[in-house]
Amino acid sequence: MAINIQFVYKLILVFLYSGFATYWISDHLIPKFRKKGYVVMDKYKKNHPLVANMGGMALFCGLMVSLVLSQIIIKDFDIEKLLIFYFIPIVFGSFGLLDDLIDIGQRWKIVAPYFMALPIGLLVQDTVISLFGAQYDFGLFFMFVIAPVYLMVVTNLVNMHSGFNGLATGVSTIILIFAGIKTLMTRDIIYLLYLMPILGAMVAYWWFDRYPSRFIWGNAGSLLVGSAIGAYLILINAEVFGVIIFFPHIIDFLMYSYIVVTRRKFEKFGGLRSDGTIRAPNPIKMKFLFPYFFRMNEKQAVYIQYAISFVFGIIALLVTA
Repeated sequence: MAINIQFVYKLILVFLYSGFATYWISDHLIPKFRKKGYVVMDKYKKNHPLVANMGGMALFCGLMVSLVLSQIIIKDFDIEKLLIFYFIPIVFGSFGLLDDLIDIGQRWKIVAPYFMALPIGLLVQDTVISLFGAQYDFGLFFMFVIAPVYLMVVTNLVNMHSGFNGLATGVSTIILIFAGIKTLMTRDIIYLLYLMPILGAMVAYWWFDRYPSRFIWGNAGSLLVGSAIGAYLILINAEVFGVIIFFPHIIDFLMYSYIVVTRRKFEKFGGLRSDGTIRAPNPIKMKFLFPYFFRMNEKQAVYIQYAISFVFGIIALLVTA
């Protein structure tokens, strides 16, 4: 397949101005949010410092800048589809921001995301799922049931697999990178235009969220990014690939479900020992699994999760090649 070098330059440009916009906005929002009191306590540091919260707003703004500039620069692409695609994470991010501000309640968190995910049906081009060598065409059921539910599940998985500095943002960035590699292996390079705005924003934002974090993304960020990942996997018809690369997240969800089903006491946060290592309350959460059995600090625990996601990214590429 011939590669349009000019289009590659445009992809790089989209990635760069999304990243630079997010970086600049993050740097300016942090002191303003701290001054306004939009902060959360970092429980895995000595003296429990307060860290600026709702960093998802920086991602939101970076994406908006990216989309505006893309309309000016990208002429050989149906920009309307790009705007429809990013309408989904923008709505999810706005919903997450509302939850950060007022805690909208569990009922709305269960019902509303399905309707927010419905626009993905407008972008579905292939309703066939390949599974164990067989192909199944689900037609309209895929567009208006399977696709929105899949997007919801991915978003929730991203939201749940978090809790340490740089954990969710780093793992999500790794998944986005592997999704880009999957695109190059199976799809036209033009699909990367959907990926570059969120990938550029995430790489820039991770710099602020990494250990020691200066900006926590909150529900605004996790829902925005999770929905973008879910929507992209559906767009490139990589649902099975997504299930494999999200396997650590699925295990994390099953661990949490076990706690709920068995009615065990759920401890959302661990603690910090005098030597700076994490005191994990139990091993029934991916982030606590290794710190529970081995003494390690927060940064080491996060790097292990990065490595696990990288391994499952390789497995996903090999299995779905």
